[in-house]
Amino acid sequence: MNYPPAPRRLYGQSYVGVHRFPASEVPLSRLTTAARPVVVARNAFAVTMWVDYQRGSVLEYREFLVGVLCRAGRRLCLTTVFIWVDNVASRDGGRELWGIPKETAKFAFTHARDADLEMVTNTGEPAACGVFGEKLRLPFSIPVPGLLAQDLGGSTGFVRFRSRCRLAFGTGALRTTLPELDFMKNATRVMSVGLYDFHARFGV
Repeated sequence: MNYPPAPRRLYGQSYVGVHRFPASEVPLSRLTTAARPVVVARNAFAVTMWVDYQRGSVLEYREFLVGVLCRAGRRLCLTTVFIWVDNVASRDGGRELWGIPKETAKFAFTHARDADLEMVTNTGEPAACGVFGEKLRLPFSIPVPGLLAQDLGGSTGFVRFRSRCRLAFGTGALRTTLPELDFMKNATRVMSVGLYDFHARFGV
């Protein structure tokens, strides 16, 4: 095993986008059988996250993920449908421990009130880029819990995480040439949030 066990302590910065898109475009083959997309007025919802796991984390790396907001029974959860990281141990552990379908890529992040975020393939081809512009930052930290539902060997695995961070609200944009994300080509961004100086426990 070339990766650390769960749970994991993680620290860093993250930029989150919430998008609505036609429910008919949900990549159902990427969802676990227990999860059903949340649909409102024929729209489903995707969450994009750029994350920089920094000093103090059990693994230091960067990632870009896209998830679909779902329900598994009565539980609201997120199913990660596509995700890229720049750390092989993170990739292998994510797949084997939790069924998170991680692939590898390269990243360049600039953290500031206007953050610039870029991912390229391992061959150097541009794949995705994002921006986040801070408008309002809360002066205190708040808890942010969550639940993932992933396919784990044909069954549904649930992964809880707990974090605390300072929230910032702002504007954001995402551009991508990845065919995997064509289901979001008609998406509308409804919220952009920064999760500053988070400290989290994942897989609790």
